Amino acid sequence: DTHCHETGAQVFVACFDGTDFRAVARKKFHYYWYPLFSPDGEMLLTKHLLATGGRCTTNIVSLDGKTEREIVVQPPFQSEYHCWSPEGDSIAIVAVGETDGRRESKIYIADTQGSAIREVSLDGVEFFQANAIVWTAKKASEFRNLNVR
Repeated sequence: DTHCHETGAQVFVACFDGTDFRAVARKKFHYYWYPLFSPDGEMLLTKHLLATGGRCTTNIVSLDGKTEREIVVQPPFQSEYHCWSPEGDSIAIVAVGETDGRRESKIYIADTQGSAIREVSLDGVEFFQANAIVWTAKKASEFRNLNVR
């Protein structure tokens, strides 16, 4: 992570002994934050920002750096935090936005293609500002009071 305005925040990987050091996500004016390895170790999940006027998204990047998919949540919300499901087939995303002058958070579940993005709500719970998310070993269908739209 060089975090320079011209180079962005970049992601590199290496073996534990420091060998095979290489860039995975390295593009000018792109910022990649909070990288998390997928359960199978083949991909990274990152918060992404295009510094030339983009919005924050969740991106999935292959470890060879050749494939990158962007997951965009419903405006005015933008991706902030994320985590993999234990099976690696879904992603939970905390998104933040402002409605009626009030900052709030929403939680989304997305497939790894970014084609099925659903908002999650808990009966009677408002998320004013969620600041982390962790997926347990349970599947979403096993949770009580969980509504996925």
